[in-house]
Amino acid sequence: MDTLFMVHPNALPVPAGRFCRVDSRKEGIVMSTLSARKPVSIQTMAVWALFCALAYASVALIRIPVGGFLELEPKSVILTIAAFFYGPVAGLVMSAVVALLELVTFSSTGLIGFVMNLLATGSFVCVAALIYRRKRTGTSAVVGLIAATLCLTVVMVLWNILITPLYMNVARSQVIGMITTLFLPFNLAKGAILSVLVMLLYPPVMAALRKSHLLPESALERGKHSARGIVLWVAAALVVL
Repeated sequence: MDTLFMVHPNALPVPAGRFCRVDSRKEGIVMSTLSARKPVSIQTMAVWALFCALAYASVALIRIPVGGFLELEPKSVILTIAAFFYGPVAGLVMSAVVALLELVTFSSTGLIGFVMNLLATGSFVCVAALIYRRKRTGTSAVVGLIAATLCLTVVMVLWNILITPLYMNVARSQVIGMITTLFLPFNLAKGAILSVLVMLLYPPVMAALRKSHLLPESALERGKHSARGIVLWVAAALVVL
């Protein structure tokens, strides 16, 4: 049975699950209803879980050591593609889930590694998705990925300045000396590689999810790309390369 919220003897009933806004004026009472936010569907959560599983598996199977404790992992590619479909908040949630799974399974860096993983992945994924969602075009995606690369670089440089002296037991001045020779080029190159992979893989992943009917209609309408659009994605990736 619907719950009624009466603000006036002649007021209209407000169904349960809706919010009521009342504006009192001399000529009477104006009342409007605002729909409650639609909850996340089971199918959407299942797709999120699929992306998390793929990202976790990619970390377990593909880890490219660069030097010292620096590694290149493809999980940010998978999570960024997911965030392009479902938004930056969903991307951050999935980044946290994958980082937590790493923490409780094979990670040897403990809580510090968890925070570093979340900062690195979350900064890249969320910035790229936040810019892309404003205007879903190839140009917007390229701009978002460039901004994500710069954000990742800044966050990781600051993190290494603050934490690496404690974690590696080295002088902070020595870490600062490695910014231009190690941390800066590594993170810029990492962001560029991740960006190219996202642009190359996003169209076929979207096409596969569309054929499987795993994307909501809203995401399908916002994310549709013609053959020309896919060519532009690939061309942009080649330009970055």
